[in-house]
Amino acid sequence: MSVLLTTILLASLPAISCPKYLPNTNVILDEDVYLTHEQNVSNLMRCYCEVVMSKERVCRENHDQPAECRERTNLWIRNNILSLMLARQYLTLPPVPVRNTRIISIDP
Repeated sequence: MSVLLTTILLASLPAISCPKYLPNTNVILDEDVYLTHEQNVSNLMRCYCEVVMSKERVCRENHDQPAECRERTNLWIRNNILSLMLARQYLTLPPVPVRNTRIISIDP
């Protein structure tokens, strides 16, 4: 029952969305512009610090149930930060083990 209630209350809160910034500037990029993995991580961290935390603070000030505000923030973290980290983990190939090869010459 509480999961259903939380889902309904979260649906009433607006979703958190963040702009894509040109690295090291305040210029907002179009949605069709792609960033490198490192730039994307930097952009998401900037978004978390500037947008997500401020929206959570405002939400806690304006709502009776601060747990819903925290849950919305956790949902943003799961959808953005954790999925990006997991995607990078699966894309990175493990290092190839080094094998020592020795050639032995046997004279007949």
